[in-house]
Amino acid sequence: TATHGSGQADACRQRGNESFKRKEYQSAIRLYEIATKLYEPNDASDKVKCYGNICLCMLKLKQYAKAEAAANSAIKCDPEFIKGYRHRGVARFHLGTDYLGAVADLNHVSSSSTLSAKDVLLLAKAAQLSEAKQQSPSSVVTTTIATRTVDTKQPEGRTNKVEISFTKTA
Repeated sequence: TATHGSGQADACRQRGNESFKRKEYQSAIRLYEIATKLYEPNDASDKVKCYGNICLCMLKLKQYAKAEAAANSAIKCDPEFIKGYRHRGVARFHLGTDYLGAVADLNHVSSSSTLSAKDVLLLAKAAQLSEAKQQSPSSVVTTTIATRTVDTKQPEGRTNKVEISFTKTA
């Protein structure tokens, strides 16, 4: 019955929570994954918690691609699940391939809840990296401020004049 499956799923999720508290993240992931399969389709609020917890375990294990995938599953299951966006933003930041996505996710979180100090710093760093990545080398303007010829004063009276340019990038 649906109740029986949900009861088993709840028990797996609780065991997963206990494993998480003991920092046994692999065990917790397995239990949360079993629970997601046991929950009925109409148990979305419980299923989304499992996906969120899987994501958190993956973040703890520094398995950022898997963390992003778990966050995507949580968001697909419940687009209002704010922790899914937070976890996905953190995963994207650490993957280093989608800083703009990390910024969007963390901004989404900040629009509906309060970011931790750590997440605020992560958001600022992601925004900075995203901006830097968007600047292509062709769009960087270099201006020569001054050019000087310097004598390096070689031994035995020889001179070696070298031209040095001082530039500023904008």
